[in-house]
Amino acid sequence: MKHAFRFLRSLGHHTPAQLGRRAWSLSTRHALVLVQRRLPIERLIHGRDAPPFAKSLPLSLFEPRVPSPVDSEPRLELPMNWHPGSQQTSLLATMQLHYMEWLKDQSDERAQAFIRDWILNVRPYRPGYWRDSWNPYSISLRCVVWMQLFARRGDAWPDDFKHLLRESLFAQLRFLSANVELDIGGNHLIKNIVALLWAGRLFDGPKARRFTIRGERLLERELSRQILDDGMHFERSPAYHAQVFADLCECLQLIAPGTLHTRLEAELGAMAKALADLTHPDGQVSLFNDGGLHMAHSPAECLDAFERASGHRPTQARVFRFDQAGFFGVRDATSLVLVDCGAIAADHLPAHGHGDALAFEWSLDGKRFIVDAGVSEYAPGPRRDWSRSTRAHNTLTLDNQDQCEFYSSFRIGRRARVALERFEVIGKGFLLIGSHDGFAHLPGKPIHRREIAATPRRIQVVDRVEGGSGQSMCARLLLHPDVHFERRGRTLILTRDQTIVQLDCDHPVTVEDSWWSPDFGVRLATQQLAIWYGAAPGCGSFALQCAPALAQAPQELVANPELLDTAA
Repeated sequence: MKHAFRFLRSLGHHTPAQLGRRAWSLSTRHALVLVQRRLPIERLIHGRDAPPFAKSLPLSLFEPRVPSPVDSEPRLELPMNWHPGSQQTSLLATMQLHYMEWLKDQSDERAQAFIRDWILNVRPYRPGYWRDSWNPYSISLRCVVWMQLFARRGDAWPDDFKHLLRESLFAQLRFLSANVELDIGGNHLIKNIVALLWAGRLFDGPKARRFTIRGERLLERELSRQILDDGMHFERSPAYHAQVFADLCECLQLIAPGTLHTRLEAELGAMAKALADLTHPDGQVSLFNDGGLHMAHSPAECLDAFERASGHRPTQARVFRFDQAGFFGVRDATSLVLVDCGAIAADHLPAHGHGDALAFEWSLDGKRFIVDAGVSEYAPGPRRDWSRSTRAHNTLTLDNQDQCEFYSSFRIGRRARVALERFEVIGKGFLLIGSHDGFAHLPGKPIHRREIAATPRRIQVVDRVEGGSGQSMCARLLLHPDVHFERRGRTLILTRDQTIVQLDCDHPVTVEDSWWSPDFGVRLATQQLAIWYGAAPGCGSFALQCAPALAQAPQELVANPELLDTAA
C-alpha cells in the first residue's frame, strides 16, 4: 500500500495527455515485437523509398564531442557486440554505444565500418529494442552524428555505402517522427526536434519537408513549455540547460528566417545569460540536480556558437537572480556563491531533480571549494539514491530524511514546496531567505527556513526549523576532494592549495567520508562536514570566511588561526 500511494502521488503531477501517450507507447512496443515475427522488417520500417540526399548541407556549429566514459565501457572492435547485456556493462554505457558519438575519434574507414555493421546487425522490434538501440532518444543522437559526419566527409564515401546510409537514416527518422517522446518531453524531445530538422536539410523533396514541418511545429510548442521566463530550462539542471542551449543553437541555423527564427533567437539570448551566470570560475557548469561537468559542450563552446550565430554574447553579472528556476548568486573575478531556492524539478518531469532545496555551491580563487554531490550513474541502486538524497547536499536534514519522496531512478512521489521569502542586494553580496515544507510529513509538521548572507568570499547561514518533534537537525557541507579539514584549537580550518577558509559555528562538527561525482562514471572520495544543531524545533548557524591575505602566508595562518580574524 505504501508503494501504491507513492505511485499515485507521482501520477498526480502528470498531465492526462502525457499519461495517455505513455500507455500507448508501452502497449505498441510489445505489439510490434509480435508483429515483426510475421512481417519482414523492411515492411515495418519503410526504408527503401528514401528520397535523395540534398546537394548541400550546413555544418554543425559545434565540433563533434565524445561523452565522458562510464563504468564498464564497451570495447570498440569489429565485429561489434551491440547488445553486451547488463552483466558486462551498464544500460547507460550500452546506450552511449548506440549514440555513436564516439565515431569522432575513429578514422573515416573505421567510422564507415562501424556504421555498416550497425545497419546490418541492429534491427528494430527485437525484444527490448526500445531500451537502447531503437528508442527515440538514441535514434536522435545517432542520426545526428551520422548526418554531421556525412556533411563533413560524405563526398569521399563510396556510392554503395551512401546508398545503405540513406536508406537506414530515412527508416530511422521516419520511425522517430512517428514516435517522438511526447510522454517524456523535456531535453529528450528537444533532441528529437534537432534530428527532425537535420533530416529536413539532409534529404531533398516533399518527404524531407514533412520532417521540417514536424520539427518546427514541435519546436514552437516546446519553447513555450520548456524555457522559463528567466531564461532557464524548466528541468532546472544547469548541465541539461547547457545541452538544450547547444541543441537550440543548432535549430537556429537549421530553420529558415521568419517568426519562429526570431523568437528562438530571443529565447537563446535569455538562455545564454543564464548559462553565463551559472558558470563557475573554472569554466564549467554548476552541478545542481542531474548532470556532469563534461556532459554537454562547455559553456564557452556554447556561448561561442551563439555569438557566431547571433552576433551577441552576454556578460556575467556580479549579483544575479533567476526567480522561476530558483538560482541566485554573487561573484567576483575568481569566486562564486550559487544558491538553489526553487522548485525541485519540472512538475510533470521530475526525472533530474535532487533533494537540494536551499543548498549552495562555492568556488574560491578559481577553484571549487564547497561542491554539489553530482551524479555518477542513472541505474537504480545505492549510488543513484545517494546522488538524489538531501543528505548528499549542502543543506539541512531532519533525522537524515529526504525533502522529497525519491524512488526508482527518475521518479518522485511527495515533493517539497520551496518558497523564496526575500532576496535583497546588500553591499557586495545578497541576503536570501527561503523555506520549504519537505519535512512537513514528519511529526510536528516541521518547516525549514534558511537565511543566507553571502559575498563572493563569505557565507553566513542561519537555519531555523519551526515545528517538529525532536528530530535531529544537521547541516552538511560537502568538500571538494582537494579541500582539507583541520581543527586548530576551537577554530576549524579548510584549505585548498593557497586558499584557506575559517568555519565558525557554536555546534559540534563531525567529519564523514563521502563521494563527489563530477561526471557520469566518476566517484572521487572526499569528506563531508556535519554540523549538529540539536533537536527540532530549533535554530543553528555557521559562517564560512575566506581572508583576502591568505595567499601570502598560508602556513603562518594555519599555525596561528587567530590571525584569520585579523586578515578578514
